[in-house]
Order: sequence, then C-alpha cells, then structure tokens
Amino acid sequence: MFKIQRHKLIKKTPAEQIVRAIVFVIFCAVAFSYLYLVFWCFYSGLRDYNAIAKSPFGLSAVHFEHYYEVFTTLNANDSSFLEMIFNSMYFSFLGPLLCIFVTSQLAYVTSKYKFFGAGSVYFIVLVVITLPIYGTQSAMYKLLYELNFLNSRLMILTSLNGFSIYYMYFYAFFKNMSWSYAEAAQIDGANDWQIYYKVMFPQTLTMFGALFLMLWITDWNSYATALIYLPEMPTLAVGIYQFGVDMMYSGRSDLLYAACGISMLPPLILFILCNNALAYRKLMWDSSLSAEALLKEYTDIYYADGADAVREMMALFHENYRRLEQTGTEVTFITRGTHAAAETNPKEMLEKCVGIIGKAERDILARDLPKKRKQELFMRLEGVKATPFMLLADHYDFYYPDCPQEKEAFLRKFSECVRNAKLDTSGEKWSMRQYLEEIGYTEESKG
Repeated sequence: MFKIQRHKLIKKTPAEQIVRAIVFVIFCAVAFSYLYLVFWCFYSGLRDYNAIAKSPFGLSAVHFEHYYEVFTTLNANDSSFLEMIFNSMYFSFLGPLLCIFVTSQLAYVTSKYKFFGAGSVYFIVLVVITLPIYGTQSAMYKLLYELNFLNSRLMILTSLNGFSIYYMYFYAFFKNMSWSYAEAAQIDGANDWQIYYKVMFPQTLTMFGALFLMLWITDWNSYATALIYLPEMPTLAVGIYQFGVDMMYSGRSDLLYAACGISMLPPLILFILCNNALAYRKLMWDSSLSAEALLKEYTDIYYADGADAVREMMALFHENYRRLEQTGTEVTFITRGTHAAAETNPKEMLEKCVGIIGKAERDILARDLPKKRKQELFMRLEGVKATPFMLLADHYDFYYPDCPQEKEAFLRKFSECVRNAKLDTSGEKWSMRQYLEEIGYTEESKG
C-alpha cells in the first residue's frame, strides 16, 4: 500500500491569527530598527557635524562631499583610507578562505581514512573548542615576533588552522557521506586528491560558502587582531576605531559616520547578491501567494519555452497519484521508494511524458536562439525527461515483456539522455555508471 501525504490549508482560529499578527508586528519593528540604523548612519555622514551635535536625529542640509573627504582625510599610521580598505579585503577574504579550505581537508582525511591518530584529532579539536584558554596573547605575540609575521602580510598564514569549531561541521558532513562516490571515481582512475577535489569537496560548497561568509563578516568587523599584530598595516576597522578616538578632539562625527557607512557597503552588497531564493523569499513575506502561481513563475524562468511541457508532464504524474489516492492505493515518496514502482506508473503515461518533453526539445532546437541558450534549455529538459525515462528503464522487463531484443537500444537512448542532462548520480548514492551497469547497460555494450 502506498500513501500520499499533502499539505492542506487549515483555517486558523482567531487566537492563532492574533498571535501571528503580534509576532509579525514584533518582527517588523526589529527589521525597521535595523534598517533605520543603516539609514541614519549613511544620512549622518551627509550632515554637517555641528547639525549632528545639535540634533542627532534631526534633518538638515546634506553634503555629499563628506564621502569624498573620507578618502582624503582619514588615515591611520600613515596608511590612507584606500590602503586600509585593501588591508581589510586581503585579511578578511583570504584568511577565512584558507581557514575553511584547510579545515575541510583535515575533516575529510580524519573522517574517511583510517590511520594512527585520526581519532585523536577529533578529540583535540573538541577539547580546544570546549575549554577556554586564557593568557595566550603574550605567547602568541612572541611566536609571531620570532617568525617575523608582525606587520607582515605573512600573518595570513596563521589562518591555516583546522582546529576550530568549523572542523566539527565538516567532520559530521563527511562522516555521513556515502563512500560510493569515491569508489565510482576510483573506477574511473581518480587518485585520492582528485576524489576530494572533484567529487567530495564540490558537495560541501553550500556549507563552505555559509561558513566562509560567517568568518568573513567576523574578520571584516574585527579590529583587535590588526591593532595588536599589524599596527603598521591597519585595516578599515582599526582606522575607524582610531578616528573615533581622535574625533573626541576634532568633533568631525560626520566623517566618522561616512566612514562607517562605507565600511557597511561590502556586507550589504554581499547579502543582496546571496539573497536569491525566489520562491522561499516570496512565500516568507506573503504566505497567501498561490503555490501554483509560484511554480509557474519558477518553471517559466528556468525552462523558458519548455515550461508548458514540463508543467504538462507534472500534471500527468499528479493526476495519476490523485487517481491512486481516490482508489485507496497509498503512495510513499522516499528515495527509490514505492512511488517509482512499475504498478504505480502506467507505461502509457511514462511514454507520453517522454514524448511531451521530446517535442519541446525539438521545438527549442528549431527556434532562432543563441547556440549556448539552446544547449542550456536542451540540457535542462533532458534532465526532466530522464525521470520518466529512468522509470521505464528500471522496469523495462515489466513494461515490455515481449521486446527483450530491443532493450539494448532503449537503454542506449536512456544513457544518451542522462549524458545530455549531465546527470552524475542516481538514488543519491550510485554514480550513473553504476546505475547503468545495474540495469544491464555497460560501456562495452554501446557497440
């Protein structure tokens, strides 16, 4: 028996609506406070410092030249504002990049390879991040002095440290990753480094990016390290800190706010560039939006002229599962689950789906589009067509009991579809090569 589980709209009670409204107002107030502080900082950088002193939150004439004056006036230890920006970008970008990359390598080796001391590394990291260690600044300063790292860009080498909390994230990720990826790469002749760099590491890019951004923002705003170890190479945070101290005597608070506003631009730009989750963002702000409308919007953007064919295929699957539900047949949707059973999906429906997507592909290839755009859309549609194709290939003997002699040709077409779509895994664990061999199609049989 199979079971279909759906999300149904449930009418909320008045009490639930009140609670949601209160929570919404609180979140709006918090969001507004953040936005207002950002606006106030940029606006204060445009105001005259005398006007700020008289009315910090008032309105007055604006002076855009203040932002230009920041670049010519602010300096720290004979370093200009542009030099401080460069120092900040150098240490805050390259440092986290090296740290996260080395940490991922250490976690991968200790989680996937058995050697003497592999388990002790995990224990050492656990102790380091758990026990507070005080009084190490003097020893650290002496070490860097002996290494001639003080006031040197070689200070960046201290970022090559894998013994941090980030090790635990990568260790847990690699520990739960199937080794079949590596086995498939070994069959293709990959060595240990290629397995990590080309197979394992790309699967961590999402987590790698998230951890990198967290560490980057921390280093971008940090001034203590540069203030102590890099006094002759001040970062932007150090320069603004020192100018803030000097401002007590000069009174140029307008330039201080302008400098703070400029220092906020990189994180704000980075946030805007990374905030691209279209459907999630829209649903978060407006839960009344139609799921069908969002689905149409997404497929129109991603599949372009092939979107109607994709939605038609999805509708065939949906109608089939709805019909099964009405007859009391339960369907579960899990990896390689019963939703992929031969009895669940009629042969005629799957063949129709393949035909629908195939026609859309031919229409796109016949259109007057740039070659690169044609290839892009064709690859995406091939990825869609691979689903009904795979179901037919999985159960070829069930669907075509009277055509065993045509199985090889059918599997060859399926293999071409997979290659065109650039699919490399099946069922989340198998490589496509392993899968094709399992269903009876090998490299030698391509003929």
